[in-house]
Amino acid sequence: MKRLSNWLKDSYSQTIQFLCLLVAFLLPSALNLQSVIPVPDGFDLNLFGLAEYLAIKGGNIGIGILLVGVSVVMLHKRNRSKTLNKGNAYHTHGMTWYRFCSKVLGYGACSLVRVPIAMQFLLVLNDTFETYDYGDVYEELDADSNVRVSRYSAAKGAYSSGQAGWVSLVISDTYPIEFEQLPPDRGKDIIIAISRLSNQTSRVRRYSRHLVDTVTTVVRDLPPGSRVNVFATTNPKNTYEIIDKAFKLGGRDNLNALYVYRQHHCGAEDNWDFTDPVKIYDRSSGRQRQ
Repeated sequence: MKRLSNWLKDSYSQTIQFLCLLVAFLLPSALNLQSVIPVPDGFDLNLFGLAEYLAIKGGNIGIGILLVGVSVVMLHKRNRSKTLNKGNAYHTHGMTWYRFCSKVLGYGACSLVRVPIAMQFLLVLNDTFETYDYGDVYEELDADSNVRVSRYSAAKGAYSSGQAGWVSLVISDTYPIEFEQLPPDRGKDIIIAISRLSNQTSRVRRYSRHLVDTVTTVVRDLPPGSRVNVFATTNPKNTYEIIDKAFKLGGRDNLNALYVYRQHHCGAEDNWDFTDPVKIYDRSSGRQRQ
């Protein structure tokens, strides 16, 4: 019940708009408008005239569809300049809701602040909104800021770069990631850990072009057919840039599968483990995930 209450507080404006569309569809049937609106003999030679004629010919359902269509056009004009996901809530909406807000309600922009990183991947890769908001203005780190890349296989103790397989891409940005936070079953993967070293002493969100470029280079250099698990603590601006430059290649990328893991609070106050994989895409032709 609390989860539903929080969701409604976060989405009250969009929920009201959805209810208005529902009322617009049901109202003609409730009032039986077809009994008081005469069917015209013809229609004006324009798109709206044709739509009006077909709606009235369709009875209450047709009139309801026409009212919904007109309402959607009005909502698009109202919401085009508005940004979804405002406020201080943690936004846990699913892709169906985001698509509804974009395509039906007409929101042109979406904030990525306090949105799970896996959902950020889905939103950006699917071009769900025209633009995205990163929140606070980020101070850009120097281009030569320290970023460390470590490559190894936990199972075999040595890194092999020529064979496609499962790769765990660990990106430490705002918070460092310890290997104990990763799922035990990912220990058989090749692990590539990319760390912004300045986050060891500071938890300040900063834009790091060097981090973005390093991740992009690492992903592009993976063997064709690689399957990637992402574990990340990147801030929204770095996340967007990484998705856009490293993963958004219009199907011309070298990856067969991409999964992003979600963090969950486990036990101790500062213990946030990566537990649940979210499928971004998987082109492995029915091959079972291992």
